[in-house]
Amino acid sequence: MNDADIYELIERRLESFWTAAPATVTKINGDFVSVTLSTKMKMTNGFVLSVPEIENVPLMKLGCASFSITLPIKIGDPVIVIFFSSDSSKWENKKDGEVSEPISARRNELEYSVAIPLSRGLSEPSGSIVVSNDGTVKINNHLEIKP
Repeated sequence: MNDADIYELIERRLESFWTAAPATVTKINGDFVSVTLSTKMKMTNGFVLSVPEIENVPLMKLGCASFSITLPIKIGDPVIVIFFSSDSSKWENKKDGEVSEPISARRNELEYSVAIPLSRGLSEPSGSIVVSNDGTVKINNHLEIKP
């Protein structure tokens, strides 16, 4: 096998290798959402493909053991979808901090994903929390809490 063949094999593998992508929420089912990616997939041969809807993606929230923030997610909201480097199907049902063993050896697949609410700030939300450099917290542009 020559270098060109090896390069082509690597390129073909990378065509189905996912890391993260912007997406839009299409369905909500409790702590899971279905999403459509906001970018299409361009193949090395020049073809452009639409990725089918990804269903039952765990919806993550900002938090830790002592505090969390829950956002009201609705259909049409933007999210960033992260694709795990390991089968996460057993992890989805574990408590925070518990370790799961993968069922499959496949990596960075569309079904091994989580959605994280993330906006680029291009639209005006109905509510907001802004924290300034001096630690001042402003809620909905009128309630201000100084440190």
